[in-house]
Amino acid sequence: MDVLKRAQEIFGNDHYATDACGIVIEEASDGHAVVSIELEGKHKNAVGQVMGAVYFTLADFAFAVASNYDRPMTVTLQSSMTFMNACRGSRVSAVAERISEGGSTCFFEVSVRDELGTPLAGAQVTGHKMRPRFPHGEGVEDPYAEQAYLMSRAMHTSSSRVTVPARTGYHFVRISQLKSQVLCDEGKFHFARISCLKTRGKA
Repeated sequence: MDVLKRAQEIFGNDHYATDACGIVIEEASDGHAVVSIELEGKHKNAVGQVMGAVYFTLADFAFAVASNYDRPMTVTLQSSMTFMNACRGSRVSAVAERISEGGSTCFFEVSVRDELGTPLAGAQVTGHKMRPRFPHGEGVEDPYAEQAYLMSRAMHTSSSRVTVPARTGYHFVRISQLKSQVLCDEGKFHFARISCLKTRGKA
């Protein structure tokens, strides 16, 4: 399996990052990801500088790709960013690296630079790993199997209850959908939303 192409396929469903912002995944592996963006006028603020939200979105997206590789669905618990310098180039990249990982949490650092090597921002992200629904690790062909499953359910179900293997204190998640249609040619974007609700009860 071409892991990079698989990551691009899965996270292509993140329409805000990929369609609206234009972010591209360049590398994806265990605990590591590189994403980039070619700057356009829409990425600038009123005084012609790159919006801080562009750097934050790059960092958040890089974290998502890196932290979800061969892992249960991982979401952000806390993130912070320090802005360093104004961008001097025309292309910006974010590199996410896993620093530590526990049973249910992980910690990543993300560096944001332009193609000239200018350090633009640095982020620290703490993630929470949801209870797994699929096996992960050695012998599993698709490192994004769980993410693909949840995204598929969100795109085709307006409100569903998804049964998962019985585990203490965790039995099912609820998936809700806003809109799944994407009208890129008209400049309109409708986003599918996944909301996971931990509940009690038998699966």
